[in-house]
Amino acid sequence: MPRRRNQTVERDELSFPSGHSSFSAYTMIYFSMYIQKRFSWKGSKLFKHALQLILILMAWYTVMTRVSDYKHHWSDVLAGFSIGMLYAIVVFLFVSNLRKSPRSRQTLNHLDAELHATNGSARAATRVQV
Repeated sequence: MPRRRNQTVERDELSFPSGHSSFSAYTMIYFSMYIQKRFSWKGSKLFKHALQLILILMAWYTVMTRVSDYKHHWSDVLAGFSIGMLYAIVVFLFVSNLRKSPRSRQTLNHLDAELHATNGSARAATRVQV
């Protein structure tokens, strides 16, 4: 007959990494980077940074409450927060087009429209008339 493992050990193994920490870190850090790139308001230079600080503090609050409510160990929430932060940075840098300036996005849209006008043929766009 197999030995039954302790239920607390099973519960502790299921909590790594913390999904709440990972999700809150991803959403709040990505939203902070989005605000940094897209939000422009001439009224106050401090407002954007204060909003970003509030978002990061909300993520940190989620992390701390997971530990203080005894839902996860500190290592679980640290790993979850790190995973969420890494995903936010990777998505911001490599997946989204937020890093590009609005002018380069317009250039890309213009090139896409030109390519579409030639029925998708790149060869027709580079043809030289003699």
